[in-house]
Amino acid sequence: MTEKSLRNRIYYAAKDGMAIALYTLLSDRTPTEVNNLINETVLEEDGQQCTPLIVASRCGHEKVVKILLSSFKPNLEQEGVVKFDGYVIEGASALWCAAGGGHLNIVKLLVKAGADVNHPTRTNSTPLRAACFDGRLDIVKYLTDHYADIHIANKYNNTCLMIAAYKGHLDVVSIFIM
Repeated sequence: MTEKSLRNRIYYAAKDGMAIALYTLLSDRTPTEVNNLINETVLEEDGQQCTPLIVASRCGHEKVVKILLSSFKPNLEQEGVVKFDGYVIEGASALWCAAGGGHLNIVKLLVKAGADVNHPTRTNSTPLRAACFDGRLDIVKYLTDHYADIHIANKYNNTCLMIAAYKGHLDVVSIFIM
């Protein structure tokens, strides 16, 4: 099997939530091989370009994220290109994807593993902003409890408070104005 073929198999195992298959594909590799296989992005036909950790976080596959974090030490700050609701997000980290996808347990795993809660995308959107966009009060509370900066504005100078208000998420708005 070529390295590209193996990388694709690992990536799609992560994307499809196949934790055991992912572990099996990686477990007999050297640390250098594993590092190369899990930290390089795979370009999909639709334009998404992610690592296994980013795509598993985006898709909500908690078991895959747990295996990657506990056994293989992926780069938590690696960036990818993902699609959310028709928008192309460049520079998205795994934490941004988990927050944007509404996956609280994965957000917790990534933060506990040391992911930067303020890692911005290319448009300066943070994981907190991604959670505010969809009104995920649980994730907003968790991220702010873990030092997410509520004052970081995106490239259009819109803050988390502004996006929560614009989208009508009054419970999230109340967190920021109390």
